[in-house]
Amino acid sequence: MNITFGIITYAEGEQHDMSWRDRVRCMCDSIRKQNIPEYEIIICGGPFVSEGRHSLSLHNKPDIIHIEFNENSTPDKTRFNLEGQDVGPFYKQNNIKSTGWISKKKNHIIKRAKYENIVFMHDYIALMHGWYEGQLKYKDENGDDWDLQMNVIQNIWGERSRDWLSWDNPKYGQRVSMPYEDQSEDAMKYSYISGSYWVGKKRFMEENLLNEDCVWGSCDDSEWSMRVREKAKYVMNPHSVVRYIRPKYIGEEPLDKPRPGLYP
Repeated sequence: MNITFGIITYAEGEQHDMSWRDRVRCMCDSIRKQNIPEYEIIICGGPFVSEGRHSLSLHNKPDIIHIEFNENSTPDKTRFNLEGQDVGPFYKQNNIKSTGWISKKKNHIIKRAKYENIVFMHDYIALMHGWYEGQLKYKDENGDDWDLQMNVIQNIWGERSRDWLSWDNPKYGQRVSMPYEDQSEDAMKYSYISGSYWVGKKRFMEENLLNEDCVWGSCDDSEWSMRVREKAKYVMNPHSVVRYIRPKYIGEEPLDKPRPGLYP
């Protein structure tokens, strides 16, 4: 199974701290340790370069393609949350900086990808041990006839995060995690695909590019989900697991909730 890993990132040119550069290195290492025979890593955005010791695979061969991206080219768009409310004033009040034109970055990765299977990853997600074996297991059990695939997504504490998610499923309601075993037509039809992580077939993604009128914070993922969900064969593969490598609080999750260890 040949795979392109597309990492969508943003960082200032002088940024070298754990909050960004080391996260990207961690992501690349989590890919390399899967021992995938044929793969490539495409990083779009940030100053991360495709030369030097951090660009070498476990076999000392270059495995990173870096696509430079001019962050100043990001258009000034009104940012909406999933309920259609303008969140621009909230971002400004709390000094939340846009991480850029991620729809265009993902389209760059789609066009540049060498392999049919493309893994889209924001710059805070790493593969867990056995991810590739989980892909092979799913393929053995179910074949390779799918357009989009979701895997188990965990937060940094190992708890389930936003993966196999209902958007408006009449059985589960809105923005509710669905049972992994429910792979019915309704589960696919009424789903929301997380923009932070998914796997797509290159042929399908080329025919269904992301809307570049949407930037980060303007519902780029929900617009694309609503547009493709009825025509895509969207499946859940529970054998492959990924995890956030930084805290990411979503929705109503309380900040003072007790947490287990970093690696439970």
